[in-house]
Amino acid sequence: PISQAIETLLHPSVWSCIVWSTCSISMILLNKIILTTFEFQYNMVLLFYQNTICVVMLLVARELGFITFENLELPKVKAWVPLNILFVLMLATGTYSLKMLSVPMVTVFKNSNNVVITLMDFLVYRNMVSRGVAATLGIMLVAAVLAAKNDLEFTPLGYFWTAANCACTAAFSIHA
Repeated sequence: PISQAIETLLHPSVWSCIVWSTCSISMILLNKIILTTFEFQYNMVLLFYQNTICVVMLLVARELGFITFENLELPKVKAWVPLNILFVLMLATGTYSLKMLSVPMVTVFKNSNNVVITLMDFLVYRNMVSRGVAATLGIMLVAAVLAAKNDLEFTPLGYFWTAANCACTAAFSIHA
């Protein structure tokens, strides 16, 4: 049993989840610090820098043999343009919302974005959800509204960017 638990912990998918979660949480906190504490005004420069670092890290990982992926080809680029535009919009609106709202509020709305994704999934693909899932999504939506109602740092522009981020994230998730 212990050797099986250790083997499970060493599985690449477990490490992928741990690394992804660590990167995601640290990027949210780091972006919040950069955008608010240091009052950095150039969101797009920050995103460009972070994405450039990501591409360089992927290329290095490929050269070291840790990962594999295909080379860039024009037909694939054309096919992926809409998804990449949605991704950039998702990142940009996310940084604007993070700049204007607290991290807990952004987190609440990112989590409640599942409601929007499920609704879009129904509208686009006619996928139905069970009553249990619908009830859970309803609870998440009520929680988001109650959290917003008690937000001490309420800014209409911050909520606009958060709503835009939810829409872009949902569109990205449905398109992908």
